[in-house]
Amino acid sequence: MVSDQCQAMERDGVFDDPDTYKELKIRDPIDKHDIVPVVIAENKETKKIDPDFFVVDVRHLTKCSSLIRLSRLTTVNQSTISSIISSTLISLLKTWKEESKP
Repeated sequence: MVSDQCQAMERDGVFDDPDTYKELKIRDPIDKHDIVPVVIAENKETKKIDPDFFVVDVRHLTKCSSLIRLSRLTTVNQSTISSIISSTLISLLKTWKEESKP
């Protein structure tokens, strides 16, 4: 899943067309009135970002408390965890779809 910050930056047109699929490129300001945020990665300002920087682990979402509880399980086999996560995500998507209806 991609972070909310990345989605907002894409929505606001911060990203430029990248030279390669392995990076996200921050666009340059169009004129003196155009404001583009400064991006800091690895303690320095940069115009190119590794896309993995914006990846969010689904188990750490606060709305998905059941997924967080699953991450603490150590004795359950992987297929059980996968099926529970899948069903939970499907129910969350249905809920969000219903909430977004006008």
